[in-house]
Amino acid sequence: MTNNSVLQMSFPYVYGENVEHEYPQVSVSVERITPETAKKMLATNVKNRKIKSVPLSTLEESMSGDEWSLNGESIIFDINGNLLDGQHRLTSCVKTGKTIDAVIVRGVQGDTQDTIDSGTRRHLADYIKMDGYKNYTDVSTIGKILMRKADMGITTSLFDNNATKRSIKAQRRFIHEQHDDRIEPLIQPIRLVTNRYKGVPIQLLGALFDEFRKSGDENFNEFVAQLAGKSAACMPVRLLQQKFVENAADMRSHGRGVFKHSVLAAYIIKTWNAYMRGDEMKRLTFTPGGKNPERFPEIFLGYE
Repeated sequence: MTNNSVLQMSFPYVYGENVEHEYPQVSVSVERITPETAKKMLATNVKNRKIKSVPLSTLEESMSGDEWSLNGESIIFDINGNLLDGQHRLTSCVKTGKTIDAVIVRGVQGDTQDTIDSGTRRHLADYIKMDGYKNYTDVSTIGKILMRKADMGITTSLFDNNATKRSIKAQRRFIHEQHDDRIEPLIQPIRLVTNRYKGVPIQLLGALFDEFRKSGDENFNEFVAQLAGKSAACMPVRLLQQKFVENAADMRSHGRGVFKHSVLAAYIIKTWNAYMRGDEMKRLTFTPGGKNPERFPEIFLGYE
């Protein structure tokens, strides 16, 4: 009986021809890797790319939270014993002190390293789509900013453009937990605004609209209706609409908005605050720099 026949008896979904006899130097095994073992493996890491902080942090969180599991991704060594792929996983194993199980491939040619990780990596939106969410792109974008807001606070999440350091698994769990109450109710209001005004970041509106909803659905829905042009706008909202138009025009001309995200956020908050207080603004400005820098505005949610 051939090896391929044995495989097909165990796994009826094996379709390809077994050609392992053509690669006698290649071995595949599943091994338990302790931090000490990982250190020895990393000592052979002589020609790998630079460690990247974001994937490293994500892996560390996954391993620290005991969320790491054998997933079929392999740690690869060439025919001379040099590590070709797996340095982030092994480094995380060492830093967290956690033991992991992994598939180990040994004996491939050293010049194959350029082909490793050359395929398309899955992003959060891909997983959210697989989870069955219809508006998976919006859901993942809004979910990520709400998670950053939960981790950093509203102001820091608006200014810090770094990706979340949470693992994909943690992000998916957060989205599942928050989808019905917080994420789904924001999709349509955000679309009403972004469909009319190009260049207004979805993640910016997601963070702010999530806060504005705390004032009550009536206040929030009427504000969005005015902003999106669905009802007559008060003066503060008209001023913000002008800023959005100016930003969209610059986006069309130069490929980027005229305003930084932090400035747009300040404009939106100032407009919301004036709307909530019933103030009639004559000018909408924000000056974060210069001799007398303006403090970033706090969100007003109503009088107690």
